[in-house]
Amino acid sequence: MHSCLYQGYVEHYRRRDVVHALRRPQWLIYLDLDELPEVLERCRVLGTGRYSWASFRPADHGSPSVADLRRVVDQCGDACGETRQPGPIRLLTPLRTCGSFFSPLSLYYRYAHDGETLRDVVAEVCNTPWGERHWYPLELQPEKRRTESDETSFDCERFQSRNSKQFHVSPFLPMDVEYWWRLNQPGSQLEVEIGVRERGEEAFRAVLRLERLALSSAALTRLTVRHPLVGLQSLTAIYWNALRMWMKRCPFYPHPRTRLPLTSEAAKPSRTRPRD
Repeated sequence: MHSCLYQGYVEHYRRRDVVHALRRPQWLIYLDLDELPEVLERCRVLGTGRYSWASFRPADHGSPSVADLRRVVDQCGDACGETRQPGPIRLLTPLRTCGSFFSPLSLYYRYAHDGETLRDVVAEVCNTPWGERHWYPLELQPEKRRTESDETSFDCERFQSRNSKQFHVSPFLPMDVEYWWRLNQPGSQLEVEIGVRERGEEAFRAVLRLERLALSSAALTRLTVRHPLVGLQSLTAIYWNALRMWMKRCPFYPHPRTRLPLTSEAAKPSRTRPRD
């Protein structure tokens, strides 16, 4: 079974206008959508009800069913290139716990039909307090690295992507910025880095570093007892740090109330590849 849990921490660093940082614990489920029935059978504390102790609900991701969620993700991801034979989709997301859910970022890892080759990633971004949702298809490029002989090679398990910002999230970042993504193929460890660049300079960086845990009722119970209100904790951290930023007189950018034409129903990726 590919589905598992991941536990670790998330960090934010801001270097432009004001200096600001945060670090907090984070745990997520990495769920192969095709394995959901098996996961529910193996992990009895996980349910699908709105008020279950811990639950996975497609409705929390804007879809009435797993099949519809897969359709939306595939439609968005296929905008990265030619349509191919569908393969597994593995979702990295918080669970709904104690009736509470909020996820600022969920990642859908789309694999080739062999279930081992990572094709691309679709990022689902949600904002607060507006409750809006947006999808970014990430066209992955293997990360370049230097070998001992000083020759350039490509790391087949670490990737980069880049796209322009098309969705208002933080009122402390303008719309005319670029996202630079670095991530690895999930394994014993999972890492995601998101850099926000404004006029070529990095203004903000978010880092997610997690370690894999086997999915079981015991493991999920331990995590939910230790951190029972994941969604509420995330919202609290967002608003508390927004207050701190405001008190530091960080420039404020209101919601533009307009959207560039990339939605959950149709998506066009940035075709620009990462620079060396």
